[in-house]
Amino acid sequence: MEDKLEIRDENIEHRKMCAKDLDEYDLLERQKRNLEKKIEEIKSEIKISSIQVQQSRDKINKLIENMTSMGSAAANRTPKAQYNFNKLNQLSDRLANHNLL
Repeated sequence: MEDKLEIRDENIEHRKMCAKDLDEYDLLERQKRNLEKKIEEIKSEIKISSIQVQQSRDKINKLIENMTSMGSAAANRTPKAQYNFNKLNQLSDRLANHNLL
C-alpha cells in the first residue's frame, strides 16, 4: 500500500514536471511565432525601402540622362542657333546693364 502511495506521489510529481515543461514549451513556441512575425515585418519594410531606393535611383538616373541630353543639344547647336543664342545673350546683357544705370 505504501508503495502504491509512493508511486502515486511520484506520478503526480512527474505530471507537474511535465506540465511545467509543457508550459515552458508553449511559451517558447509563442515567442518563436512572435519573432518570426517580426522578422517577416522587417523583411517587408526592407523590401519596401529597397523599392523606394530603386525608384529614387531611377528618377535620378533619368534626370541625369535628361540633363546630359540637354547639354549635348546645347553643345551641338547649328551655326544659326548659336548666332541667335549669342544675340539673346547680348540683349540680356544690355538689358541688365540698362537696368543697373
